[in-house]
Order: sequence, then structure tokens, then C-alpha cells
Amino acid sequence: MLSISSTYNSAVANLQASMQSYQGSVEALASMELNDLSDVAALAAMSSEMTSAEYQVEATAEISKSQNDVMGRLIDIYA
Repeated sequence: MLSISSTYNSAVANLQASMQSYQGSVEALASMELNDLSDVAALAAMSSEMTSAEYQVEATAEISKSQNDVMGRLIDIYA
């Protein structure tokens, strides 16, 4: 069984990794010059990475919310 702290630590680590991925894509996008077709392909790849990071953040937030709900129910049951 996972402990509460390890589950929260995992969620925080996932959020940090997702945000770093998103930030890296944003920085690359900001410094990019669209001069030829390969630049457009790179732009599409960065857009995909940003969307993936966004979904990861949303999923982690849902997992954290579910964990909070379960903990609240357990406290209600055993209190």
C-alpha cells in the first residue's frame, strides 16, 4: 500500500516534470524563427509537447483531488 506522503510526492514530482517540459517548449517556441518547412515541423512537435504536458498536469490534479476525497472519506469513517 502506498503511503500518503509517497503519493503526494509522486504527484508533485509529476507536476514539476510536466511544467518543466511545458516551459522548455515555450522557451524553444519563443526563440524560434519560421524560415522553412523544417521549422514548421518543429513548431508542430513543440505544440504536441505542450499539449501533452497540459494533459499530464490535468491528470495529476485529478489524481490528487481523488486522493484528497478518499482521505476525507476515511477521516469521516474513522473519526
